[in-house]
Amino acid sequence: MKDELYIQALLERFVKGKATAKEQKEVQQLCGENPDIKAQLEFMQVLHQGLVQGEVNRMSQRLSFLTSQLKQNKKKQSFLDTLNQQLNYTLEQLLQLFAPVPAYQTQLARISLRAAATDILLSPPTSYDCVDYQLQFSLEKPLSKTEELELIVEDNQFNEVYAQEYPPQTTDFTIQLNPNDYAPGRYYWKLSVEDQLLIGEFFIQKDLMPE
Repeated sequence: MKDELYIQALLERFVKGKATAKEQKEVQQLCGENPDIKAQLEFMQVLHQGLVQGEVNRMSQRLSFLTSQLKQNKKKQSFLDTLNQQLNYTLEQLLQLFAPVPAYQTQLARISLRAAATDILLSPPTSYDCVDYQLQFSLEKPLSKTEELELIVEDNQFNEVYAQEYPPQTTDFTIQLNPNDYAPGRYYWKLSVEDQLLIGEFFIQKDLMPE
C-alpha cells in the first residue's frame, strides 16, 4: 500500500485535472482495488465543485443564530453593517471564505502528520494569522539533498494561488503575498519534495472570520 500522503497528493492532482496519463491510470487502479480510496476521490470531487453541504449547513445554522443575536444588539448590528459596506462581503460570503476543507483538516489532525511536522517544520506555526502577508518557512533540516522543494498555496476551494520551487537543501525562505490578490479567508500551504509532504493552514484577515 502506497504512503497515505502520496495517495492524497495524487488524488488532488487528479481532481484538479493536473494528473499525467500515468497518474490517471494509477488513480483508476487504486480506486478499483480500494473502495475507501474511491469514496475519498468522489468526496474530493464533490468538494472541489463547491458542494460542501455538511459544512455549509452547519455554518448556516450558526449564521441564523448570529443574525438573531445581532438584531437584538443595535451596536453590533451597526458594526456589522459598516463592516459589510466597507469590505463588500456578506456574512454568507465570509462563511464560505473561511470554511475549512475537511480533507485537509483530517490530514492536519492526524497525530502522525503533526509529529512529523513538529520534528521538521519550525515555522510558520499552526493556523497562522498572516497579518503582514508574509509566510516565513524554517525547516530544522533539508527535506532533500538533490530534489527541489515545491511550495503551493491554495484557497479553501482548491484554487492554486501561489507556487514556487526552491533549490535542494533549502531550509529557510520567506514568501511575500500581494494583499490585492488575497481575499480574507482560510488558506492552505503544501511543501513537498519527492513523496514527502508537509501541509499547514493560515488565515488572511482572521479577525473577519465568523465565530
